[in-house]
Amino acid sequence: MSWSLKIKKAKGQDDKYKIYCSVSDKYLNKKYLSKSEIIKFIFWNYFDDFLHEFIELADTFPEGWCEKDLGRIKHTNKYEDFNKLKLNMIKNDDMFYDIAIDRMKKNDISLEIFDENYNISTNIDTEDIDDIE
Repeated sequence: MSWSLKIKKAKGQDDKYKIYCSVSDKYLNKKYLSKSEIIKFIFWNYFDDFLHEFIELADTFPEGWCEKDLGRIKHTNKYEDFNKLKLNMIKNDDMFYDIAIDRMKKNDISLEIFDENYNISTNIDTEDIDDIE
């Protein structure tokens, strides 16, 4: 990740921030955000990355893990199905959160995260999730 900050300073006011990504050569947030808003923005980006890794783990484990006593990597061919799912998740962003919640429920993981824009919970049906972008 190649992110940098553009900081807008104004006398007598708190600083405002935009995040620039050198990989895509554009700003990730359209308007300047307060410190609290930018931290939430970064949190949700990191959380999305975490969920992608979690889905991969839930769908492929123990594929790729080294067996301690045998010293060999476990191969189960679970990545073939996962790669098809990953392609579908890339095409359909809404599907991503449905799958993440499904995998958490299947593994007895309870999670609730709320703010004014997002509503993620394994304790509700995915139809109840507010408009997640």
